[in-house]
Amino acid sequence: MSVLDFPRLHFAGKARIHAPTGYKNGLIDLSDNTCYMNGVPYKENHSAAEYHEYLYNQGPLFNSEGKLDENGPFSMAQGWNFGGNGHFSIDANIISTQRESGKVDLDDPVIGRSVDFWGHYNEYVKTSFNRARIFENDPASNWTNTIMLGQLAFGRLGDSNQVPYMLTAPINGYQLARWQDFDYIRDLPEHILNHEFGKAAVYQFVVSKGEEDFLWSDEVNISPTVSLLREAMQREDEIGRAHV
Repeated sequence: MSVLDFPRLHFAGKARIHAPTGYKNGLIDLSDNTCYMNGVPYKENHSAAEYHEYLYNQGPLFNSEGKLDENGPFSMAQGWNFGGNGHFSIDANIISTQRESGKVDLDDPVIGRSVDFWGHYNEYVKTSFNRARIFENDPASNWTNTIMLGQLAFGRLGDSNQVPYMLTAPINGYQLARWQDFDYIRDLPEHILNHEFGKAAVYQFVVSKGEEDFLWSDEVNISPTVSLLREAMQREDEIGRAHV
């Protein structure tokens, strides 16, 4: 949706952050990728499984209910996502539209269609299926979580080869959080990870209509709101749209 102008598309859903947590235990020197065990660099001739067991035993340990448990399968030294790969994905749908102030449309045909964030085309492996990425510019800080998106796409219904996207548009640069609150969600049930569950952040990016791969499909024609959006983007004074 545009945060400054109309028409608007409102979407909602869930985001999944698959960021790795193993390096946050203070036992890894990220400047040269050296792992430490009992205060000395871990030798390459040792197995990874041996080092994983060492980290696990650093504790504290907790179970799947988020409670401290000396036999729990999770260790804070490994974190809650030790095998994270840095992927960021969403499962979101358009829930309403607005063509003018004060009037929300719940019947536009675009409602219920998917919104997706994809990654960048990988020239090396020739893949077009790439997840967006999330990483920390400074692992020692809680303020530097950054998302790297490659493409905004919305309008598919089911698989994209059944009912295609209405718009696909490239996204440039890195998306830093514009607003953060580390105690936004309160009164949570007891859980060892509440310091993570309570966080909230807003990320913002802009898609530019001047990009070569900024593409509308014929599916736009079935939606009055998206048709108006396409018309607005054709104005000479319009260079792009902000999304949150």
